[in-house]
Amino acid sequence: MHRSLYFIYFLSASSLTLLTPLFKPSLSLNFFAPFLLLILYKKGRSFALSQAFICGCILDLLAAENSFGFWTLNLIVTIFLISLFKHLFFAEKVLTLPFLTLIFSWISTTLYFLMTNIFCYKTHLTLQWALTDLILLPIFDGFYALVVFSLPLVYLSRLLPSNKRQTSSLNLKEN
Repeated sequence: MHRSLYFIYFLSASSLTLLTPLFKPSLSLNFFAPFLLLILYKKGRSFALSQAFICGCILDLLAAENSFGFWTLNLIVTIFLISLFKHLFFAEKVLTLPFLTLIFSWISTTLYFLMTNIFCYKTHLTLQWALTDLILLPIFDGFYALVVFSLPLVYLSRLLPSNKRQTSSLNLKEN
């Protein structure tokens, strides 16, 4: 991934994270998830963990309900857990990134619930919480990854000349 493309994806994820609460406060998508997963595939675990630290600090600065470091720890643990089984997914498929984003969102939400119960306050499992946070929001996160990350990368890869094109689909292999 070229630095400019990396910066564009980081800027888009950061901008959406900062601006979405202004227009739709109830929308709680994890805009950093596809970006972190792309970094995990392209640059490796250690760089992805450092980027998870930076993205977590941004989320911690914006979050008022939890103590500082809460989201940082959440993202670092989530990226670490996903890095353990990323080899099970085909790196070349268009739906790999949305599916991993769905898994990322589900793991992050589960960790959020566990960490909140351990460090902050006791929360209760409800059917509404399970439906929205464990089923609907991960699906929307996966759809966001498909529309904003996977499809543009496929389109951009098809614009390359055929002799420079590495694949006909999404190229997530490490450089």
